Amino acid sequence: MFYDTGIRKERAYGKEGLIERIEYQQIPPKVEYKLSDIGEKLKKRKRLNQKIII
Repeated sequence: MFYDTGIRKERAYGKEGLIERIEYQQIPPKVEYKLSDIGEKLKKRKRLNQKIII
């Protein structure tokens, strides 16, 4: 995946509320991402749908 594509996806997921970005004010800069509550619900729903299809 190209760097620019990853940034665009990260921003889109953030705007939709699927992921949360955590910034730490330190040197060197550190950023972590995690699924939001909405993202977790979608993840569970996707797993359930995969079990039904199989």
